[in-house]
Amino acid sequence: MAAIAKTLKPDAVAAVIIHVSEMVKIPQEPVEDADAERGKELYLERCASCHRFNASGEQAFRSPPLRDFPAWYLHSQYGKFKTGQRGTVQKDEDGAKMRIIAAMKTPEVDLQDILGFITEVADKK
Repeated sequence: MAAIAKTLKPDAVAAVIIHVSEMVKIPQEPVEDADAERGKELYLERCASCHRFNASGEQAFRSPPLRDFPAWYLHSQYGKFKTGQRGTVQKDEDGAKMRIIAAMKTPEVDLQDILGFITEVADKK
């Protein structure tokens, strides 16, 4: 995405901004069999320091707002950090931080519960 964005002329950037601002938010689908209360505890312990308590992200840390993405996408990206498909580019310091977090042993049930919490937060914003 960054490579494509660099090729856009100012009028194309303006058009993209207008298009995105007019998009309708699709409600998050709940994560099946997730314990969102347990997920909240895990999220606050493991994720909130960078992604904030309500998954809104933090510009100062350059951490994205997790609540803006569907659970399937977050799960996929977490897996890419875990396997080294993301966070391994030499100058990607932020990705490297996430890679360290993803390398920790996190049972799938914990990840599902965290995603369940993020989904609930997303629907309340």
